[in-house]
Amino acid sequence: MPTARRYLGAAAASNGRIYAIGGYNGSTLATVEEYDPATNTWTTRASMLIGRWGLAVVAASNGRIYAIGGYLNSIVEEYDPATDAWTIRESMPTARFGLAAAATNDGRIFAIGGMGTAFSTLDTVEEAVLPVLPATPTPTPTPCAPTCTPTPTARG
Repeated sequence: MPTARRYLGAAAASNGRIYAIGGYNGSTLATVEEYDPATNTWTTRASMLIGRWGLAVVAASNGRIYAIGGYLNSIVEEYDPATDAWTIRESMPTARFGLAAAATNDGRIFAIGGMGTAFSTLDTVEEAVLPVLPATPTPTPTPCAPTCTPTPTARG
């Protein structure tokens, strides 16, 4: 991995790549690096909009990756690997770090446990419903013109 760090988040995305996100190496990082197991290579990707460590990262069924919480914050950011872009989403009600996260196939993400702003251990679970993404349009077949006829193939 190009950037040494601890307290980072990582997720395996639907594109077959692994993302190392945020963390701490003497300073708080917004760094994002993508690992391709097929080629054994790392690529630096767009950084998060807000650096943090102690966050949870989860790959969701919509193909996006979510960076959740982190040291003393409740921020949720969404990463789209296809466009290499981050978007701020609605924050969690409770700031937390050192948490776990899980995504379900029906479009929900759960932030689980962690430590809150008063440095108390949390036993709460918060749920977010993922945004519904527009459906990929089905291509319309191009009709064949009336003069279009199959070309016979030569045999021989």
